[in-house]
Amino acid sequence: MVRNSVVVDEEEDVWIGMFKKMHDHNEIHVDDLYRALELSGFVSPSAEWVSDIFWSMSDYSMIEMDDYLAFMKAYKDKQDKEYEIAFRKCDEDGSGFVEAGELADLLRAFGIEPMSHVLDQVIAEVDEDGKGELDLDEFKHLMRLITSREGFTRVEYEAFIDIYQRFDRDGSGSCNTKELSAILNWLGYSVNMAAVTEIAAEVDVDGSGEIDEREFLMCMRKVRERELKAVMEQMKASDEDGNGTLDMHEVLTIIKQLGYDVMFTAAIEEAADAAGMDRGNELGLSQLWRVLALYRTREGFTNNEVMEIDAAFNEQDQDNSGELTSVEAPAALRELGYKANFEVMQNVLAKVDVDDTGALDEVEFRKMVRMLQELDSQKFKEAFDAHDGGSKKISIAAAVEAAQSIGYDVEQEGKKAFFSAFELQLLQAPSPHTPVVKKEDFVRACFRQAASMREVFKRNGGWTDAEVEEFKQVFAQYNIYGDGQITNKELMRLVEDMIPDMARDKSQRPKLLDLMRQVDHDGSGSLDFFDFLKLMQLFRLHQEKERVLKEQVAIKDTGFAAAEVAEFRELFLIGDDGSGELSFQEFKAMINGITPLGDALTAELEKIFYEVTDLALGVNGSADEADFPEFLWLMKELLTRNFAGIKEKTQKPTR
Repeated sequence: MVRNSVVVDEEEDVWIGMFKKMHDHNEIHVDDLYRALELSGFVSPSAEWVSDIFWSMSDYSMIEMDDYLAFMKAYKDKQDKEYEIAFRKCDEDGSGFVEAGELADLLRAFGIEPMSHVLDQVIAEVDEDGKGELDLDEFKHLMRLITSREGFTRVEYEAFIDIYQRFDRDGSGSCNTKELSAILNWLGYSVNMAAVTEIAAEVDVDGSGEIDEREFLMCMRKVRERELKAVMEQMKASDEDGNGTLDMHEVLTIIKQLGYDVMFTAAIEEAADAAGMDRGNELGLSQLWRVLALYRTREGFTNNEVMEIDAAFNEQDQDNSGELTSVEAPAALRELGYKANFEVMQNVLAKVDVDDTGALDEVEFRKMVRMLQELDSQKFKEAFDAHDGGSKKISIAAAVEAAQSIGYDVEQEGKKAFFSAFELQLLQAPSPHTPVVKKEDFVRACFRQAASMREVFKRNGGWTDAEVEEFKQVFAQYNIYGDGQITNKELMRLVEDMIPDMARDKSQRPKLLDLMRQVDHDGSGSLDFFDFLKLMQLFRLHQEKERVLKEQVAIKDTGFAAAEVAEFRELFLIGDDGSGELSFQEFKAMINGITPLGDALTAELEKIFYEVTDLALGVNGSADEADFPEFLWLMKELLTRNFAGIKEKTQKPTR
């Protein structure tokens, strides 16, 4: 197989691009060549080759573009020659072929740790006759595929390219390095921000804050290398019998140590089943890696959880489009028992819907559920940390306080349901032993409690027990005969009281009648309490649709880009107390954090606040508080006026 001119041109384009990023006054230093090679796709470059080739070409430590390209070509030729030498050495019988089973050792000689599943797939691509052996040209083709894909399988490579292009919303061919964390989270990787920042800095050699498609693949390779190194270290430490393989318990331990929130072992065991592994057999490095990859692909869910999530998706996908809108997705989440407020759900939805289609497919919806669980996990850990003096364990009493701080009712009689049998044994331990709870146990207990509360939420048709009790009191006010039915006359009064805008607007009359028909199954014109709860659900769904429409109007009016809207929503949620609206005092505190406000500026800000919210009354607004669409209008007004120099104080620094 002969390399064609297109491949050569593509390689040279990469080399030239790297020179432009790394040069200093149109020259590049010898000490930077190793990194230039690595970032150009050469896996584990040889420092010895770099030194030998460079000093054979130059007497100076700096070279210009032409000499740099000559160096890169010479290194490539050296690598090809070494490939051939290694191939001939491996081909002991001189047949001109190397068996596929011998390739792993051959790759390791060039600093490439081959995953067996990656190698198997690449061999299948290049072994044209399917005999299980490669000639020299096929071997070189295999090496080019492995290096050009940064060691990933074809499926992984194409998935990475797809997600990169989706994050590249404007089609500019580059993404901000700050997006790297969001991309990794979307893909399901557990990488802390410090590591992400370090990886981005390694790849973003010109400090532009932007990475192209090629550099993104390098980032993904570096993420894999970090995980692989950690896995190998943990395998060495966890391999109790020293045979180089791990049982499922050891696999679970390693995946947790990599930072993945594995609350229940079934998710890992079922990922192993999906990967074709026998739970009774021990796993090697490549097998463990495949289990981890599948665990990420399945968003960390068990089979039952996936089935439940997909069922909620299908329930709300009433037009069978294979997608959920920004209103249907929150409704599907409530089917699953999630009670996050509307703006939180829209915030998570925006993080999943990275190409701004306004809808989620089944895979994206699973990601949305996973991200909501990650928010819960973060909340649980923060509650634990607030009661932890640094020992990484807290008393049972402190654990109860921590649980109560996030809204879980864990009184003395509720401890048995909240804490595991292990913790209960500690609770009953005789003095001087002090019962303690570790963070992992606390988080697991909180997840169990959250799951229990979701079941209550589902049982109540999307309402908490407290909300149901409130609705019972409301229902009783309109159930004037005490017979468990709200008559037609009282029903109309209820509608006028609860949603006056809809009840009094003639244009809304058809929608209102349609809602009534949906709950009045027997056509009697009266509702029992179950029907009443259903009506409240429909009212909520109607209001959310109106909020989405209002937001779309605000986005169009302000001209904010999707990324800007997402940033403003994050800011809004920081100031929001959970009501979904900001009072003037909350808005003032937010702006004061950006630019200090004196009495005169406060008075001016208050005037702007009420001018904007009064105008918004025409699109279901409130003059007393600002919802998110009104917040967008407010921020647009402040930026247009450059209120207190807010444009300069919110402008992102440029390099």
